[in-house]
Amino acid sequence: MAREKGKTFFFVGSDYIYPRTCNKIAKPTVARLGGKVVEHMLERVVHASDELGDHSTTDQFAQLDKLLSAVAPGSNGAIFLPWLAGSLSPVADPNMRGGFLNLSLDTERRHLVRAVIEGVGFNLAWLLPVVETFSGHPDQEIIFGGGAARSAHWVQTLADIFNRPVSALTDPHQVIARATALSIELGTPIT
Repeated sequence: MAREKGKTFFFVGSDYIYPRTCNKIAKPTVARLGGKVVEHMLERVVHASDELGDHSTTDQFAQLDKLLSAVAPGSNGAIFLPWLAGSLSPVADPNMRGGFLNLSLDTERRHLVRAVIEGVGFNLAWLLPVVETFSGHPDQEIIFGGGAARSAHWVQTLADIFNRPVSALTDPHQVIARATALSIELGTPIT
């Protein structure tokens, strides 16, 4: 499967993208975007422990699929720009900052969480042409790995945004091991 044309292996986490040549360009974006942004939202907003109360949990992602299945795509109009620590996509700007747009009195916390997932997805969609340029061909299927790929609803959200099939790896949290094995299989040195 690793050698089939028409498939992109999108290993997205807070610290790695494969292939390594893409990693040199895309890693700063993913570290500022991918799972870190969602983790930030869940850990510091949804499940925070502060003067407003103790909402902490041992697994911030445990209820994510339930929430995503309960909130319709489009996040009730809420839009999230995921550049909390700068961006390389759609434009390189370390000073770019994100935030929420289009909030109303009907906006709920669950809409904000879904908007974060969708905002990250749309930003990854901007990155897809760069990955396709490196691979030399358009890709009909995206192979998704990293902790986020454990969420079936996040995988489906990406498929909807990319307008292509997205498949999650089995044991997607084993991204580094899989990337290393794929690199060896393809004869691509890890640098």
